Amino acid sequence: MAHRRVGDVPPASREAAVLVSESVRALATMAAAVGAACDEGAVLDAFARWASRVISARRCSVALRVPPEHYTLVTVVGEQAETPPGVTMRLAESFVGRVITTGVGMDFDSATSEIEVHRRLAAAGVGYIVLTPLLVGGEVIGSLNVGYTDRAAAPPEVIDLNRSVAAILAANIERRRLDERLGAAVAEVRAASSRAQHLTKLGERLLGCSDRDDVIAALTSHLPPVLAADYAAIGRYDPERALLRYAVVHPQRRFTELTPSEGQLVAEAMSQGELLYVPDIGRTHYRERAELVRSGLAAVVAVPTFVGGEVRGVFVIARRQRAGFSAEERDAVRQVAAFLSAALARAMARGPCSHGAGGHVTERVREQLATAEVLAATLAATPLDPAQASLVQLLTAALGAVRAEAGATLLPAPLESLDSVIARLLRRG
Repeated sequence: MAHRRVGDVPPASREAAVLVSESVRALATMAAAVGAACDEGAVLDAFARWASRVISARRCSVALRVPPEHYTLVTVVGEQAETPPGVTMRLAESFVGRVITTGVGMDFDSATSEIEVHRRLAAAGVGYIVLTPLLVGGEVIGSLNVGYTDRAAAPPEVIDLNRSVAAILAANIERRRLDERLGAAVAEVRAASSRAQHLTKLGERLLGCSDRDDVIAALTSHLPPVLAADYAAIGRYDPERALLRYAVVHPQRRFTELTPSEGQLVAEAMSQGELLYVPDIGRTHYRERAELVRSGLAAVVAVPTFVGGEVRGVFVIARRQRAGFSAEERDAVRQVAAFLSAALARAMARGPCSHGAGGHVTERVREQLATAEVLAATLAATPLDPAQASLVQLLTAALGAVRAEAGATLLPAPLESLDSVIARLLRRG
């Protein structure tokens, strides 16, 4: 690592050599303590406890980069720094920022500097400052900043020791960050797997619903394991009265009505025919903004539901947390809306059946066809593996057969295959 020095360096005294030897022994103990720390905060705490035994200086601090253009002091040992811990500063505003930006260490005499903050340091007894970058794999994550009384207190051996401290500190900070990212990734995979399993159960339950009330009850009981929400509702558009009829399923079941102008957000989602995501409703001009904000809600997702290829309603879900829905969760909302569409289509297809085999078969065909058409439309926009693609082809063929036999008086054989295909698609998720 390159390190720029300013001026001549006096030879190290015997006392300094002894001090360096003691510091090296203390460094091994500090490395063990830092290495045993469980997270980034514990790493910095262990460093703070041992720093004074390793680094004999008036002041020592650690600065960590805050991408893309800032840094903050996270630990100060010894006399308080001019900038207290926790304050964020721009990289371009100081020598510390320069070291973090370039990855090149530097040292300077504060007494001869023309910069006001350096003169204040000199007045406080910090006459010589050594800045060492924290490097991990060629990337600078921060700097180790040490202030000595004068240049004689920091011979080359001491600066080498600072580099060793910086290397240990940087490696352990980065390792803990990697551990945290890995833990978050594992948790995300587990959550996605659990969500997929619960989503399949929700889909099976919805597709088994007999009427709209059953759909509402199914969503009320099966939605929480799929998507945690502070608010969820199903809206159905009544074209004759130009009203959106809402069934709120969470936090408590209730029913309400809105005109499209009153429900501006959901009306927009329905007119666009696609998912509408609002990370922070409070920063929008939707007319329902005030009511949602009063309810403590922030992030809102609205997805239209379809019957027979036409928008017939909307599924709305919201959370108190701003930007509270990840991309994966929004995909799950889409899938819930697709299942709702299929379930509502089946419910609408149910009606008075004629007596005899012919009437029973026609009603069965109508229900299966409504369900299958919604599933086919959903799958058409979904990336599939080869096995799933073959099932979709079978589904498409079965749909054609059902359409051709829709008026049959006997139950067509392809319809039995269609039941099997739908069940298999649901199991594969």
